[in-house]
Amino acid sequence: MRAELKKAEGVWNEKSGSGNDIAALYLALARAAGLQADGLKVADRSREIFDPNYLSLNQLDDLLVVLHIDGKDIYLDPGQKLCPFGQLAWNNTLAGGLQQNAKATVYTPPNLIKDAITAHAADLTLDAHGAVTGTVKIMMNGPQALYWRQLNLTTDPEEVKKRFNESLRSLLPDGVAGEAAGIQGLDTSAGYLAAAVKVSGQLGTATGKRTLLPGFFFSTGAHAQFASEERRTAAVDLHFAEQVIDDAIYHLPVGYTVEGAPQPAQLPWPEHAVLVVKTAPGSGVIDIKHIFARGFVLLDPKEYPALRDYYQRIAANDDQQLVLTSAGAAGN
Repeated sequence: MRAELKKAEGVWNEKSGSGNDIAALYLALARAAGLQADGLKVADRSREIFDPNYLSLNQLDDLLVVLHIDGKDIYLDPGQKLCPFGQLAWNNTLAGGLQQNAKATVYTPPNLIKDAITAHAADLTLDAHGAVTGTVKIMMNGPQALYWRQLNLTTDPEEVKKRFNESLRSLLPDGVAGEAAGIQGLDTSAGYLAAAVKVSGQLGTATGKRTLLPGFFFSTGAHAQFASEERRTAAVDLHFAEQVIDDAIYHLPVGYTVEGAPQPAQLPWPEHAVLVVKTAPGSGVIDIKHIFARGFVLLDPKEYPALRDYYQRIAANDDQQLVLTSAGAAGN
């Protein structure tokens, strides 16, 4: 049984309540301010899919607020602390439910890609044996930032830092470790969450006068996962649309030049996703960018072959190497 909502007056006086209580108070305040606003009760997409043919209100979990301003609907998630104005927690996007003054069932919109950007910028120094040291700057907004901000509300800062450092294992390549000195932007819904990470380890291997390294510093494990799964019977749910910007600047060992590097490319999947690769070699340095934007969130199993084909193309691209050659190897 779901708990009944408190009266708005009680929530205001007690300055506390459940997420739905807070949303109901927000709705009451919006109307008191003369705004057109409706309540919208939806099924939490992380737990269940709304079924309009199942005539039970028990499948509805979260109360949202829809403001109607200048002919536009603005969906709000007041019960999610630190969720930016005009955005929804990912589990309440593409969620079905019932809205006041609506004649039919309603589905919330997906998030905008610009509201879910994660950027990784690495400044790396290599030696002739493939060892690497440097720093990685991480910035994120949207659902990824909201996760860490809400975690910070329920645990102490050291635990947040510990878990953040553990999450780096899936981002950094094998053989390279990193640790964040601190995380900025945890206590606000505005702007980006940011962290600076010191990294070091063995990135590549030396073979004679050549050093072989992965072409892209940051992990692309999700791409490889979909490329390897031959069949799928369940729908694909990637939670939210997003853009991931990876930028790695390599400072080469003294006396080394770039013999081979990832090729500039554009790999589009029309109306779904696009990968852009850019390389900019210079004197003693090379800058490699890997920019992936994904607009889709949910895919029916019948669309999986197309998704797998696309991710196989990405996986083949991501297998490219960065090959460095010492000056003494010229002509060999």
